Amino acid sequence: MFRSMFVAALVGTALCLTSARADDQQGQSTRLTDQQFVNEAAIGGMAEVRLGQLAMDRGATDAVKSLGQRLMRDHQQANEQLKQIAARQGLQLPRQLDEKHQKMVQEFAQLSGAQFDQAFLKDQVKDHEKDIAQFEAEAKNGKDPAVRQFAERSLPTLREHLKLAQSALGRNPNAREAVPVRVPNRKR
Repeated sequence: MFRSMFVAALVGTALCLTSARADDQQGQSTRLTDQQFVNEAAIGGMAEVRLGQLAMDRGATDAVKSLGQRLMRDHQQANEQLKQIAARQGLQLPRQLDEKHQKMVQEFAQLSGAQFDQAFLKDQVKDHEKDIAQFEAEAKNGKDPAVRQFAERSLPTLREHLKLAQSALGRNPNAREAVPVRVPNRKR
């Protein structure tokens, strides 16, 4: 009986170690490489510039138009910094939006007024929450010091964008659930 309990304990320990190792490997595989981070940051930045322009053109409120202008300015500046870093580090940057982001921008272009505001603000909150998590991970775990520094320096601006979007969403009656609208899909 003692022997069977000992064997059971060994098997249980082995299973726990195997599970922990699998969890560790999964966590590592979901972490982006510097090149993947740069690609996603570049595509995301280009998409934000396009969405910012749409917000200025199609938004109904001053808050949305103002956020759009801020997104355009800040993401254009970040895109330029990223280009310089990529050139120095020998990293490749995408030159245009991928199909998924192009489709998302086209879907936003079909909206206007209150529908645009609602979808845009919800998207900005969700997207900036995700971006902040990715930039924090890169700032902490990135291998390339220049890319890591870019991520770290970008975080205050991304956090400010999130606060602005949350604030506009909170004070904009059109952006709540007043107008049912499907938010275009933005999967990164």
